[in-house]
Amino acid sequence: MQGTLTRAGFAVPPAVSGVLALLSVLWFAANAPAPWGPGWIGWVFAPLVIVINQAQLARLRRDPGVSPEGRRFWLHLAIAQVVIVLATMVTAWDTLSRAQTVTLAGPANTLFGIAIVTVLWALIRLPARDSIRGTAIVRFGLDAAVVILSVGLFGWFLYFRNYDQLVSAVGAPGPVLGLMLFACAAALAFSKLAIAGARGVDRRTMYFLGVCVVVSSLVGGLLPRFATRPDLNAIGVSVPLTFFLFSLAIERERSLIGRPLTERGPRRPFSLAPYLAVAATDGLLLHTRGSSATVVVVAVSLTAIVVGRQILAFYDNARLLRELDASLEEVRQAQAQLAHQADHDSLTGLANRRFFERRLSASLVAGQPFAVVLIDLDDFKGVNDTLGHHVGDALLIAVGDRMLSSVGDDDMVARLGGDEFALILGPDSAVDPAAVLDRLATALAVPVTVGSHELPVRCSVGWAAHQPDTDAVELLRRADVAMYAAKGAGKGRTAAYDATMDLALR
Repeated sequence: MQGTLTRAGFAVPPAVSGVLALLSVLWFAANAPAPWGPGWIGWVFAPLVIVINQAQLARLRRDPGVSPEGRRFWLHLAIAQVVIVLATMVTAWDTLSRAQTVTLAGPANTLFGIAIVTVLWALIRLPARDSIRGTAIVRFGLDAAVVILSVGLFGWFLYFRNYDQLVSAVGAPGPVLGLMLFACAAALAFSKLAIAGARGVDRRTMYFLGVCVVVSSLVGGLLPRFATRPDLNAIGVSVPLTFFLFSLAIERERSLIGRPLTERGPRRPFSLAPYLAVAATDGLLLHTRGSSATVVVVAVSLTAIVVGRQILAFYDNARLLRELDASLEEVRQAQAQLAHQADHDSLTGLANRRFFERRLSASLVAGQPFAVVLIDLDDFKGVNDTLGHHVGDALLIAVGDRMLSSVGDDDMVARLGGDEFALILGPDSAVDPAAVLDRLATALAVPVTVGSHELPVRCSVGWAAHQPDTDAVELLRRADVAMYAAKGAGKGRTAAYDATMDLALR
């Protein structure tokens, strides 16, 4: 509950800033037709909003959840705001004390210039969150070009069309050019941070700050309209409006402190900045009804850039699809490898017990003749004990390979574990299992050479043919009985199951 009250209480500054900004607009509108009321009232709103902003910034910078990059960024903006309030006060004094055309020359211009440089420095020092490489550099360049062209067009439309009047209003050409350069540079910086993201400041917060720059730049276009009104200055409106939006940006950033990026809402895979710039330019084109050649040329240029950007997007999409196909192929290969590992013995590469049992069940369901063979290597333990497990492993691998070469394509060779192997003889081999087992005995009769050792191979083999009345358990039991009968007869022998073997066990 306490956290909720604190959060709700901290939302009061933007509300108060909004009320002050609204009052400044109403006062400006009331005095636009003719002077009404004391002139100093129109200048009190700006410093009040800035005082509120400074309190917000101080609290934000003290929060331990703010990153070092973010703390430095907000400190620079706080310094710029202090300089702006000083410049505003100088302008107010100049406006209220002169019964002539308003002039912003001298100290006010210098202070505004310092504030502009401080804001740009804060933007430049703020590192991008996403690295820009490869075609992303070209995409960013095209997106930034769209924004810069649009900002430049509006700067020309608002400022340079009335350049003489604006210079007359501010008293010198320097501030006009400086304001124009500031708008373009700020647009470039905000484009970079809005498109690539910024470490230490949320992306949507950057959009709020970008709107602040747009508002402060656009209101400058009102200066020529009131060049002969010393009692009325657009700065008295632009500063409260700009810093009301700034208050919202601070509140937005404060609300995200301590929350991981995954909880800040889904991240849009693209930036709206270039599209908003194109939409604004199209709106200006409709406003001028094509009567301005400059607007038409810029609109055509933006269209060409957007087409180029789209072609690059097609290229990137094709590349991503190729990479996706390659990744999917790697996944398929990995899945196939995992499936193979799950069904095969890691040492010999033969089918394992799990795969063998599944094949046995399938053979029973198929209803065709087949036979099961169990094979046990005689005296294998002595090989491991005397020569080492590495020799025993090599022997198992060689025996498995010879078994594979002795059976048909429809037959299965499996290692059930240790020195025990099993065969499933398919319909073709089950016609004459003895012939297959003779080939196997011939293959295993040749000693296996491992290093300097020649190892004779002897196996006890038992097999049982599938009968209609046998299930998997019974069939394996019969083959096992036959194998132990062969082993009991002197090892190195082969035996086929018959019912008399069960009597012998009793």
